Amino acid sequence: MISRETVFHGQVQPKRPRSWSRGLLKIMIEAVNSTQNQRFEYEEKRQQVNDLELMIADFRRMANDLDQQIKIEQQTSGISDVNHFAYPTFARAAMTRRDNLRSSVAELERRLDRARQEALEAFEQLKLSETAGGLEAHRQVKPVARRKPQRHIGSLAGGR
Repeated sequence: MISRETVFHGQVQPKRPRSWSRGLLKIMIEAVNSTQNQRFEYEEKRQQVNDLELMIADFRRMANDLDQQIKIEQQTSGISDVNHFAYPTFARAAMTRRDNLRSSVAELERRLDRARQEALEAFEQLKLSETAGGLEAHRQVKPVARRKPQRHIGSLAGGR
């Protein structure tokens, strides 16, 4: 048994105080929790974008279906003038529904733009968190030794 030293990959290194490992563990846990929170937030924003895209596609499909039904109804009745007194009631109601769907699509597209921007910001925060957490953990595991370069007496004499 080696006292105050530990063998790591075949090298003997001085044993670190327990407070170092506790501090490192705390920093690593905080970094992981922060990264997990950021990842959750990003996934949530990405899911909102996907949901909005699906809703827009569904609303557009329904509006196109209503357009087709309106055309069929107009062909069946032989009246295409909306102001005609005998214009089909179904076609008039379908036009109102189609117009409502189109206005909903316009609003959803505005929300989609905002959601995409928020997802992009959340993605940037996630990457920043991952990078910062990794750098912090790396810095705690491998402290950088800062030494001043040593001058050799021979190089000073030869430099004149």
